[in-house]
Amino acid sequence: MRGYDLSKCNKKRQDPFHGDLAFLFFCLKSLSYFNLKPQKAAIMREKLNASIQSLSLIIVAAGLSWVVWAGDTTMRDMLTYLIILVTFIEILSLYLVGKIYPDSHTTLKIGVIAGLLILLGIKTMLPSFFIPLTITVFALNFFYNFYTNNKRRRGTFRKKFGKKFKL
Repeated sequence: MRGYDLSKCNKKRQDPFHGDLAFLFFCLKSLSYFNLKPQKAAIMREKLNASIQSLSLIIVAAGLSWVVWAGDTTMRDMLTYLIILVTFIEILSLYLVGKIYPDSHTTLKIGVIAGLLILLGIKTMLPSFFIPLTITVFALNFFYNFYTNNKRRRGTFRKKFGKKFKL
């Protein structure tokens, strides 16, 4: 930013920061993908969703490898942290593409989120089943993410509007 002389500011002129603030707001508005046409915004949301899902897989792999090699935390504690993180990521993912992808995708993702939250209760009620069930839910989630990502690339995974049953 350049230096400003506030003594030159009078009632007839606007504040000396007006030009830079307008430019800053223009840059932020032009960088926002929500400002794009609806079709381009949907494509940007789908790409962002794919990146978030890949990041989720990397975080889970890193967390589990941390338990194996570092030995600082127990597997139960690390899976608890990963469940909370993956639940947050899945909610964000559902927010991004919930209106673009079919209702079956939304239903399955809500089921995965509910399954992850139920696993937190299973941790205290049935501790012997916690680790295998958590790994099963993670595997189901990641396989479904790869499935939807491949269908998205082919362009066959879209919500179909106007095909509701009418009586």
